[in-house]
Amino acid sequence: MNSPSSAHPMNSSESIPLFDDPIVADVRRARQEILESFGGDLEAMLRDVMQRQEERKRKYPDAPNVVPPLEPEDFKR
Repeated sequence: MNSPSSAHPMNSSESIPLFDDPIVADVRRARQEILESFGGDLEAMLRDVMQRQEERKRKYPDAPNVVPPLEPEDFKR
């Protein structure tokens, strides 16, 4: 009995082409814009996100374990 080792015709050492997904492209573009607003400093961006999350937690004392998601306008300076 001869069965393929995977459903994909390429082996793991070959480059697997990905399809173009407009949603993924939009998320990547937005991520890049946000990162650029921090001068490319990923650590600074993450510190800012964590600070914003902490600030949002304090607004909702009834639900201490729930942090509302950040909105795109939250990243505008």
